[in-house]
Amino acid sequence: MTTEINIWVMPVRGGSPRGALEKALWSFRRENPRVEVRIWAIPWSTVWDRLMSALKGRHGVPAPDVLQVDVSWVGTLAYLGLLRELASFGPEKGDAVPALWDSCRLQPTGKRFAVPWTLDVRALRFRRDALEDTGLGEDALSTWEGVGELARRAVAQRRPLLRSSWGGEGVLAEMAPWVWAAGGSFFSADERRPAFLSEEALKAFAFYRELLSSARDGRGEPILDIDSLGAPLTSKAGVSPLPRGPAGRFGCVGGDALAVAAGTHHLEESETLLRHLVSTQARGTFAAEMGLLSPDLPSAEDAAGRASRECLSFARVLPPMVLLGSFERLFQRHLAPAARASAPWDAWRAALERAASETEVLLSHYEPPAP
Repeated sequence: MTTEINIWVMPVRGGSPRGALEKALWSFRRENPRVEVRIWAIPWSTVWDRLMSALKGRHGVPAPDVLQVDVSWVGTLAYLGLLRELASFGPEKGDAVPALWDSCRLQPTGKRFAVPWTLDVRALRFRRDALEDTGLGEDALSTWEGVGELARRAVAQRRPLLRSSWGGEGVLAEMAPWVWAAGGSFFSADERRPAFLSEEALKAFAFYRELLSSARDGRGEPILDIDSLGAPLTSKAGVSPLPRGPAGRFGCVGGDALAVAAGTHHLEESETLLRHLVSTQARGTFAAEMGLLSPDLPSAEDAAGRASRECLSFARVLPPMVLLGSFERLFQRHLAPAARASAPWDAWRAALERAASETEVLLSHYEPPAP
């Protein structure tokens, strides 16, 4: 008798993960001939709503047994009772960021509900020829002042400056290094109130908006691109950590994790599949095929490998809050339209104020689980 296991995964830079996952599953299929793994590729833009429906037993595509989730979602999904506890799983010896495991726990209980699968560290990728055309060198990318000067020269040349990923995933991971570099944060120290309307945080949003809006309608490809360090580099491209701001230089470590749905009827087979996919070999295969980083410490001596290690040396993880997944959703909903439309600062400020008001309401209804 064959057991069917459904796994939900999400695209990477618009590309389907199906082929990469099939390669990572090759030995699992050989060793488990009675387990049929069905792969479902779900767009990031719809996955949260579809997860809520499927995990609560509503109609649609088959509910997942194993699922890929952003690490910032784990606490929220676990709090809602939608994920199985994974007490028997623990950090791998070579994990580059053990703190990423904290994001896979339900705080303050410390119970584990997911396992890190990919590592996401954002950096600046730049076109060498375009940067050279502005008369600036790579050292300009190391500070806010240098990047600001690059923005002014891009406007003068009518060349677009920055391409970012405001499209449905990783919004907090993209914005956090800028907010931290300005000395701000998203939440108060007790995590009971929003803090992103502080003077420091607003300075970060205003600076980021300026970069995003610089020569938005200019000609040619943008000079800069904010992307995960795992993406392959060409000879015409370079990579640099995000720039130093008034309060220092920061990066944000995030990524995706694998979890088992609370409603699975095949717990043993689902955990066996998950254990295989998060093994060093399988997750390394998947990451390499998709241009991502594995949670293992990057060891390559090329430019991307060196940049990865440098970024990790000053990177932080987002606070492992229970409501972080819900907060990212509302933050995306309020800020993305302004970002994509290259809106004026007044529109950004109004969107941030709406997000703060909704965050206040969200946090006021939250009762933390008992330790």
